[in-house]
Amino acid sequence: MLAASQLPSSVMTKTLMILAELVVINWVLILAASLIKAKAWKPSGLLTALGNRDTVEDCSGFPARTERAARNMLENMVLFTALVLVATVGVSPARASSSAPASSSGRGSSTSRST
Repeated sequence: MLAASQLPSSVMTKTLMILAELVVINWVLILAASLIKAKAWKPSGLLTALGNRDTVEDCSGFPARTERAARNMLENMVLFTALVLVATVGVSPARASSSAPASSSGRGSSTSRST
């Protein structure tokens, strides 16, 4: 039987919650960028957005900016996800406590002095 410290935690840490929120925000930003670029508020733009996009026009101005922002956030999320993974898996409480010094019998300690 596993001890309580060995059981997997089902509680999401604050860092993982932030990562999950960023995934949702990024998905909304990518969706908004594609709909703005296709001009989905027009019937022809909606057909373009929902149809095959083999021939996509270049855009400028606000649609281009939203597309660049979505790509930028996606690229940065890869790095942030790697950092969250290292922070969550790499430094578990069991590892942190096992790496702590067991006693204070180092240099300058009064208990290790020979008389």
